[in-house]
Amino acid sequence: PLSVRGETEESLGHKFSLVAQAQLPMVQDYTVRRYIQRMGQRIVSRLEHPDFSYQFTVVHEPHINAFSVPGGYIYMHSGLIQRANSDDEVASVLGHEIAHSQGHHMIRQQEDTKLLSYAGIASMVLGLINPVLAAGASSMAGVAQMKYMRQLEEEADFRGLQYMQQAGFDPHAMTRFFETMQAEERFDTNDVPPYFRSHPMSKERMSAIERILKTMQWNQSAPSDTFTLERVKAILHTMQGSRSRIIPEYEKLVADRPDDPRAQALLGTVFFR
Repeated sequence: PLSVRGETEESLGHKFSLVAQAQLPMVQDYTVRRYIQRMGQRIVSRLEHPDFSYQFTVVHEPHINAFSVPGGYIYMHSGLIQRANSDDEVASVLGHEIAHSQGHHMIRQQEDTKLLSYAGIASMVLGLINPVLAAGASSMAGVAQMKYMRQLEEEADFRGLQYMQQAGFDPHAMTRFFETMQAEERFDTNDVPPYFRSHPMSKERMSAIERILKTMQWNQSAPSDTFTLERVKAILHTMQGSRSRIIPEYEKLVADRPDDPRAQALLGTVFFR
């Protein structure tokens, strides 16, 4: 791990995590936290030499976003998880963010390291997520600084695909999820997902990912069980809507799938929450 101005990446990340806990609405639900921790640690456990003791946190925020800060701290927005259709798609984002951390990308791209204090990192990330939380000029600088250079994005894609495959996830899910995000961007061009602002997507980058996938050996197995993800999404759903709207949605699910015990379990989950 690198050091900046006498501080290690771990200490920078830890100090930022304290700021994030105070400023960002973290999801405290045990089921959600366990899910993202298990997913992340499954990938980390297959790394040959993990540089950090990785921490994975879910932020209660409907916009599609995820980001990493020095020291192995990975943050996922609840909105991103809710858009995912499989564990593999969630893993594609986790693998990419872990690759940013393992590659020390935030530090490598900084020519002026004065921004790499925990306060500077906080300004970058909080400014990207919610400009109101950061001072005006610092906020704009934060958005610019969080945009990874093209070569670092491509490196994170390449490593992220490898990490996914090593952990037993389908690497093709990365392109599927990027396509989901691109569709949302086209649907509402006035509200570009924050993930695209910090991780710019381009046709060249998608083409590069597809070329890498063609070189990877992957035996397509049966689709993985999605119930745990569906349950996590149901819990997150209850945090973002009213009881009068959410309960009927899951009652309809039971009506449409009367012989499916999972549908009944999901209804029970939202009733309980």
